[in-house]
Amino acid sequence: MIKIQKIIDKIKKDKFTALGIFLFAIFSATTFELFNRPWGEVTNLWIPFDDKIPFIKELIIVYHTFMPMIIITGIIIFYFNKEEYKKLVISLFLAQISAYIIYVLFQTYVPRYDTNLLGNDIFSNLVRATYSIDNSYSGAPSLHVADMTLCILYLMRIKEIKISTRTILSLYMTLIALTTILVKQHVVLDIPAGLIHAIMNFFVANLIYTKFISSKQHY
Repeated sequence: MIKIQKIIDKIKKDKFTALGIFLFAIFSATTFELFNRPWGEVTNLWIPFDDKIPFIKELIIVYHTFMPMIIITGIIIFYFNKEEYKKLVISLFLAQISAYIIYVLFQTYVPRYDTNLLGNDIFSNLVRATYSIDNSYSGAPSLHVADMTLCILYLMRIKEIKISTRTILSLYMTLIALTTILVKQHVVLDIPAGLIHAIMNFFVANLIYTKFISSKQHY
């Protein structure tokens, strides 16, 4: 069992490193909407299968636990293995920045659920608020999917964490990734795009860490 006080003590001992995941959260929150708009020609990746995916408004709550889960996962990995934590932070920044480049070069549009069909309950209102704040562009690759995939990949590398804990966290993050299409914030093809994007940045981040960061720490 991970004790909160022990986590706090570790963070206090290495505040600079621990700050990385929080800096990423700030970077993501303050820059995403700058690229979430039309850039030249916009492509619609909708396919007929998208209409077969149900809209589940209640899952909008899970959808919005995306960034808290990144931070929680980051802190857990930091507690057990700072090397893997650093790689995670690097991969998250890489995935975000490279996605922005893709959005500028290949912008996509996401058809959304008809809000006129929504009621006045808390879930419906949260969906409306989400749609109004978040523009319906920058779908592929899905950063929800990419970031959750990266968190799962690095979490699974930490053998000191019980497999049951890793599995539960990974399943929940998988659900977060799936909510992207279940609340109509993305189309189906955005998911494989996000997966590929995550895997590519996972390997690039590990390469960067090995070549330019890990080697310097041995001097």
